[in-house]
Amino acid sequence: MSVSSTTTKNSYSGNGSTTAFAYAFKIFADADLEVIIRASAGTETIKTLTTHYTVSGAGSDSGGTVTFTTGNTPASGETVVIRRKLTLTQGTDYVENDPFPANSHEDGLDRLTFIAQGIQEELDRSFKVSKTNSITTPEFTDDASTRASKLLSFSSDGNSIEATTGRVNSVSVSNVAVSGGASQDATVSFNDTTGALALGIPVGSTGATGSTGSGGAAGSDGADGVGGLLYTFSTTTSDADPGAGVLRLNNGTLGSVSQIFIDDSTAASGNPDVSAFLLTWDDSTQTSDRGQVTITKKAAQQNFATYKISGASTDASGYVKLVVTHVVSNGSFSNSDAVLVSFVRTGNAGSLADPMTTRGDIIVRDSSNATARLAVGAASTVLVGGTDPSYAQVATSMIADDAVTAAKVASDAVVEASIADNAVTLAKMAGIARGKIIVGDASGNPAVIGPGTSGQALVSDGTDVAFGAVSGGKVVKYQNANVATRTSTTSTFPDDDTVPQSDEGAQYTTVAYTPVEAGNKIVVHIIAQAAVTGTQIDMALALFKNSDASAIRSCFFENNPGSNNGPHIMSMMVEDTAADTSEITYKLRFGMVGNTSGTAYLGSGHHSIERFGDNAGVQIHITEFDA
Repeated sequence: MSVSSTTTKNSYSGNGSTTAFAYAFKIFADADLEVIIRASAGTETIKTLTTHYTVSGAGSDSGGTVTFTTGNTPASGETVVIRRKLTLTQGTDYVENDPFPANSHEDGLDRLTFIAQGIQEELDRSFKVSKTNSITTPEFTDDASTRASKLLSFSSDGNSIEATTGRVNSVSVSNVAVSGGASQDATVSFNDTTGALALGIPVGSTGATGSTGSGGAAGSDGADGVGGLLYTFSTTTSDADPGAGVLRLNNGTLGSVSQIFIDDSTAASGNPDVSAFLLTWDDSTQTSDRGQVTITKKAAQQNFATYKISGASTDASGYVKLVVTHVVSNGSFSNSDAVLVSFVRTGNAGSLADPMTTRGDIIVRDSSNATARLAVGAASTVLVGGTDPSYAQVATSMIADDAVTAAKVASDAVVEASIADNAVTLAKMAGIARGKIIVGDASGNPAVIGPGTSGQALVSDGTDVAFGAVSGGKVVKYQNANVATRTSTTSTFPDDDTVPQSDEGAQYTTVAYTPVEAGNKIVVHIIAQAAVTGTQIDMALALFKNSDASAIRSCFFENNPGSNNGPHIMSMMVEDTAADTSEITYKLRFGMVGNTSGTAYLGSGHHSIERFGDNAGVQIHITEFDA
């Protein structure tokens, strides 16, 4: 590239938030930049690559960006200087007979140009002799010890630089008396070793007093003054003698002050001792407000703080500690402010003579319109009005209708002894909505609970009561099926110790049932009228669920050959659990037991004869309980 720009550095002002700063010149590597932060006081700090900042754009002709890392953002008032600073080396190596490396050759020339620009930038910041001027010897050979505490100056012919004395370390001035009307020259001396400059000023004797001049014009009215004891304010908050004429507070926030530490002596001329006066500020018998102390800034009286003396003062060693409570304040105080302290005493608490002889007594007018003493009433009584006031329990007539509400009765505010028997009637209680109940709440206060919804019951959890659903054991659904059909079969169940299977016996009927809620208990109860004929009269019933192969419940009866063939009442009950709310199909099967040649009958009949119309048969009861 051609080098057409002489820019070698950029400068920016920090603001506490900007982290990215552009540089508008080419560099070859990130390390070719020097980043300097100049503080408002003039100190300069060179920052470290990667630690304080990162660089992008190395190799770009247009430059790139310096980005400061977290915690290193330039603050407001700081100046960011980004300058190109190349190492004074040459890294291009030309190999004999190799093709000419145009790019690296041009980079080498650019690098030399950049180095020259950097040197020129430093020369531009140097002290130099002008082009039309000359100096013979711009160097000097004095070592550090020779140069110490001396000035850098030019030789007498102006052609060389040298370290010379002449630095003034101290100046003193004295009077040189003029006697006898003679003239006197001023004197001056300088010690080039110590740098001490001494001046002597001629002073003649005092002349005669001139005549009094005419009075000047009257000045403008001054600001209204504030009286009080003169003190010097200290921002120190420790409990100790603040020093002659000084006061301090125990908290830096005026509204939070609870003690004032005030020296025995004021800041007035001679520091007069006023401790005897300070110690009277707590004398009032109005113990919570014995008087008011106001501290006012003398030069700016809108700054003040007023406190009341709310406790006994302490006579400490050399100072008094005042116990105070903040009343009002405005503005603030600075260290060494001149302040005025004023005090207004509160009068003593009043006292009553007889007839107030007993604690709790009150003064009343008796029937003769004379002053009399009404003794304090018994515990839990109230003062009742009328012709003559007296103490009594709360009676019904004292309570307005609907006056006693839950909101008006604070916890433990009305105790049993305060109310006469039967004094609180229903008429005196505030009206509540139909069906609501008054109960005690968690805080022991009366509260009202609503009537709940249809079907709910008053349920206790062992601590509180409320209307809600009764859980566990409640019947949520009932279904009944009566099958009167008389049916017979010669199918059999095996006469062994195996569970009846769905392909054994004959199916009598099915019943479909839909549960209310998953997890509920379902009780199926079957009562059946049965009979048999034949030489072997054993008969069984079996109940199946859905497509299950095995019965969930079974029963049988057995008679010897030739004995009663029926009818017989067979009964069985089983408890099931609803897996979900899908429909369940219960199937009832019946048949003879074992190797038989008989017939089993089920339903409203005996053998082959119908009985009692449809009143007999098989009853299937299904009851669902809330789990």
